[in-house]
Amino acid sequence: MNTRRIAVPALFTVLLTAFAIAQEVEDIKVYLVRQAAQPPALDGKLDEACWSEADVVDDFGYTSYFNQNRTLAIPRTEARFLWNERYLYIGLTAFEKDIEGVRRVVSNPGTAIFWRDLFEIHIDATHNRKTRYQLMANPNEERYVDATFDRGYAIEHESAWGLCADWTLKAHYGADRWTLEIAVSLADMKVSSRLGAHLGLNVARFRFVEGTQFLCWNGQGGSHHDLKQFATAILVGPGKTTIRDALRLAYPDIDQRTVRLLRADGYTILDRGQSRDLTFAEIVQRDAAETLRKLDEAARALAKAEMSDQARKSFQQTLDAERKEVDKAMAGDHATFVTCRAALDKLKGIAGRLTQLDWQMKALLLAEKAQR
Repeated sequence: MNTRRIAVPALFTVLLTAFAIAQEVEDIKVYLVRQAAQPPALDGKLDEACWSEADVVDDFGYTSYFNQNRTLAIPRTEARFLWNERYLYIGLTAFEKDIEGVRRVVSNPGTAIFWRDLFEIHIDATHNRKTRYQLMANPNEERYVDATFDRGYAIEHESAWGLCADWTLKAHYGADRWTLEIAVSLADMKVSSRLGAHLGLNVARFRFVEGTQFLCWNGQGGSHHDLKQFATAILVGPGKTTIRDALRLAYPDIDQRTVRLLRADGYTILDRGQSRDLTFAEIVQRDAAETLRKLDEAARALAKAEMSDQARKSFQQTLDAERKEVDKAMAGDHATFVTCRAALDKLKGIAGRLTQLDWQMKALLLAEKAQR
């Protein structure tokens, strides 16, 4: 199958911040669901021409789910999405070196479907973090769905939704992969079949043939059920659509917001019509500089403080140790999102400890002053 790949895929991390309202900063992935001029035949093979027009999701990683063998290599996994006036089409590919092993695992009728190799598709149809359709399907074409609704006063689970809704699937085994094609009714999920409509999406792959692996597209290192981590999927027309045009379709006031688009080496930041680039390395350097500034402030405050020599020595040793931690956080090239995030987490920890140290110093000074 021919696959259309682009240097900066239509899968971005977007930071939407309303300037008029103070709110928590939040990263959101955006995926462009392209309209299919001719829908797939639903034979499970993913060999129709329309699938080559769909953008590919292939950045899967481990969830925090149960005990897993994280020493295993993450197998290549791909997801694609299309739509027309009736359906959301989902194409899933699980590359596998032991296809016969998958057949054995999946064919065990005494094990629940979610303890055998499968895909889970999570859809926040209302895109308000209150509705989640969880579709499960395996290469034996077994399927299950659980619909969850946050009513405000209670969480409602509706397993019967899958019996009444219009959704179908077909599976196919290849020599080195198994694939699924799924069509799920937009109307049954109460999603408008119009340009600019948007919903939350996530995909998970469970694999047991070699060990235990729970992999997901969004929510890596956490829960693949976390609605806050779902991608924002925007329904766009066929052919080429820019990210900015798609965001304008979904959010008419997008030019009044700040939007941060993930690139391979950093972000392009759109700020009310203006744009600038920021690499991951620059982000780490910026936060490291701010952390060092706080360390310098703490050192100056320590130099002026009236305290015992023993206390001063203890605080100075702590500051020296934190400077070494900054050096450790800065080590490496920070060329990827993962390495950048790891460095920022370390710097955030240092900043938190410096805040605690500041309060400890103030408490000590008050105590020593009271004794004089």
